[in-house]
Amino acid sequence: MLTILTIIAIGTTTDIGFQSNMARNSQFRLNAFNRSLSELNGQYREMVPTPPTPPNEALLLQALSDGKVTLATSDLTQAPAEDDPFTPEFSIIYLNEAKGQTPGEMIVSGTGTATYRFEFNSIVTLKNTGIRSDQSIGIIRIPPKE
Repeated sequence: MLTILTIIAIGTTTDIGFQSNMARNSQFRLNAFNRSLSELNGQYREMVPTPPTPPNEALLLQALSDGKVTLATSDLTQAPAEDDPFTPEFSIIYLNEAKGQTPGEMIVSGTGTATYRFEFNSIVTLKNTGIRSDQSIGIIRIPPKE
């Protein structure tokens, strides 16, 4: 009888440890997702005001000429602490120039304003694990007046 109870206790302890690891990993994944989405929202708020602030406009223009710009960690809105186990990365990719309607513009066949299309990517990785969150958003900008 004691042997059976010992086996059940060991099995339960192993199962509890496994469930605890699953819950911890789930919390890490959710934390990575929230950090990635927060950075994406923060950068969006920084880039979208009309007109954008000069440093942010410069990043969009650099992406326009280079195709892709990766921000330095110090330029992130959710900059990590030195001992933070999460590694964030943010990039802006220029996709293409297209014709499109701008808000408030009358829709007329064959007309359109040139627009620039960008993709914002926010990636957060937990060091030494496979936990990662990759979030993206697309924006359309009207070219500046010359």
